[in-house]
Amino acid sequence: MILELVKEIKISTDVAKDLEEKFSGFLVQADEMSKQVMSIEITEISQTKEMKEAGDLRKALKKVRVEASKVKKELKEDTIAYNKAVDKINNTIVEKIKPLEEHLEKQEKFAQNKIKEALEKLEAERIQALKPYEEFVPVGIKVGELKTEEFEKLLNGCKIQQNAKIEEEKRLENERLEKERIEKRYTNRLSLISPLGAFFDQNLNVKDLNEEEFMIALKSAMGEKKKYDDEQEQIRLENESLKKEKEEADRIAREAQEKKDKEIADLKAKEEARVKKEQEKAMKEAEEKRLAEEAKKAKLLAPDKEKLISFGKNLLSLDYPELKNKEAESLMNEIKESIIKMVGYLNKKASEL
Repeated sequence: MILELVKEIKISTDVAKDLEEKFSGFLVQADEMSKQVMSIEITEISQTKEMKEAGDLRKALKKVRVEASKVKKELKEDTIAYNKAVDKINNTIVEKIKPLEEHLEKQEKFAQNKIKEALEKLEAERIQALKPYEEFVPVGIKVGELKTEEFEKLLNGCKIQQNAKIEEEKRLENERLEKERIEKRYTNRLSLISPLGAFFDQNLNVKDLNEEEFMIALKSAMGEKKKYDDEQEQIRLENESLKKEKEEADRIAREAQEKKDKEIADLKAKEEARVKKEQEKAMKEAEEKRLAEEAKKAKLLAPDKEKLISFGKNLLSLDYPELKNKEAESLMNEIKESIIKMVGYLNKKASEL
């Protein structure tokens, strides 16, 4: 059985037989015990005999397994030591032979190595020569294997490409600087003509004018603007003078009107005082007359109550003339107030009759 197990493992026949001799006994014991093990089947707790038999058999199986493990451990320890010994012996042989082989190979390939060294040196020199132009060197090219003419052609081609690149960069930089200069000049010109507004000729292309053309246009616009500014200043001064004259005329007219209004107000106040005085006098005289006649009319007036009330209504419905003069209008208003008061008084007294 052991020979069958290790058949696929590449070991010598003697080693396989040795393993069979050492382990076959354990397999035989396991096979014999397996029949007895499978015959034990516990179904009741009362089967104490069978339980003890199962325990004894388990211990016997464990002993077989432990013994087999001991043999395995001993064999593996021997194998490790054997492998170490083999490695040490082989390393000693290799260390002794390897330098001799290398020396002989070096002697054997002396010419080949010299050619290789020369090629490597040539390639390093050419790579160094191409280093400034490496961006133009074709990818993957083996410069060490090129003929001298081919390498010189490659190197010159790279130099030409680099010079062309440098010239193109210079051209682009000059274009950039020129564009920057024109833009800066344009910005500066815009700042100069901005205060001039429409006085600068709008039909001119400010950016494309040369310096002489631009200065001529600028001076012309400045002259036109100065002329316009002078005219505007003259107009401003004239307007300011007219404004002062108007303000003075308005002041004189205002003072004259204020004086006139004051005179009218004074006349009105005097007239009002006169009318008031006359009204007071009239009222006093009317009151005296009323008191004098009151006793006389006491008996006669009783039937005339309605006439008096009607008379008062007629007074209130009088048509007043339209007046234009403010003083006359003010006087009429005072008369109206007096009539209203008199009618009120009349009605009051008439109601007492």
